[in-house]
Amino acid sequence: MSLIPWKSKRPAEDAGESSLVDLRREMDRLFDAFFRSPLEWFERGLTRWTEAFPPVEVSEEDEYLLVRAEVPGVDPKDVELSVTANVLAISGQKKESREGHEQGYLLCERQYGTFRREIALPVAVDAEHVQAECKHGVLTVRLKKARQAVGRRIPVKGA
Repeated sequence: MSLIPWKSKRPAEDAGESSLVDLRREMDRLFDAFFRSPLEWFERGLTRWTEAFPPVEVSEEDEYLLVRAEVPGVDPKDVELSVTANVLAISGQKKESREGHEQGYLLCERQYGTFRREIALPVAVDAEHVQAECKHGVLTVRLKKARQAVGRRIPVKGA
């Protein structure tokens, strides 16, 4: 079986028009995306922000789990923690505003939004012994492992 190269049946001039039409369609699509309603842009941005916020780090010590979450600009009074089964839920509200005057321009930025992040814990924890502290935009949660989750070192005797 031999392969035959395919060629367009259009003359070369039509190919130029086709690429102009494609370019126009692409430009129309870009402008439509750019000039969508501000509410839609806000909702899309807020969704992305809440999905990844707050970024967390979980580490394990002998008797504790340590969870660190970055919550810059969030007042510690606006953060809520709850432990259910083996899940730590961090939720809260971020309220941040900034105003400034620079070279004849008035700058006013506000950022508001709620967040919720649930972290599946690798071991069972004692919900009665949880400590939380927020310093310099970092929330540190110390969860004591449940009695059955704490490992015990067993010595091995030689013969």
